[in-house]
Amino acid sequence: MIPTQPRRLFPLLLLALVALYVLFVIKEPTKAAHLTTNVVSGIAAAAESLTAFLGALG
Repeated sequence: MIPTQPRRLFPLLLLALVALYVLFVIKEPTKAAHLTTNVVSGIAAAAESLTAFLGALG
């Protein structure tokens, strides 16, 4: 187990992901742009599906 306090683990992981993404943007900007576009469209599709599901419930 990672020896950190429970409330500090999530920000630490988030900071590590952001740092890796920044390095990826610096080294491969075109691939980073495609990755960002795909992630954002995936989140939008998930939100749309959740909205449709919740709309069908009520």
